[in-house]
Amino acid sequence: LRMIDSNVSAINIPEEVNLRSLVVNNNFLTSLAILATFTNLLFIFANDNELDQQSVNSLLIMIESFGTSNGQILLQGGTNAVPTGAGLTAKAALIARGWTVTTN
Repeated sequence: LRMIDSNVSAINIPEEVNLRSLVVNNNFLTSLAILATFTNLLFIFANDNELDQQSVNSLLIMIESFGTSNGQILLQGGTNAVPTGAGLTAKAALIARGWTVTTN
């Protein structure tokens, strides 16, 4: 799914969609929910948005729980929040499994 510079503030993805990549750079997203059914998701590009801390942490925790390796998560720029607590732990675990994870 690709939505770059679309000026959207929310996105709802049906759980039956089998995503491999999600590119939503340069929007106004304040939250981004990664559902438990998105286990094939290996590329998440959500640079330059307005993701709050809960969304950043939840995204990292959910992707880490899938147990996959060698993906890429880009969450830097804009006013995306900095991960904390369990989000930081998940980020470190993903990096240890070969993921590239870039956050503010």
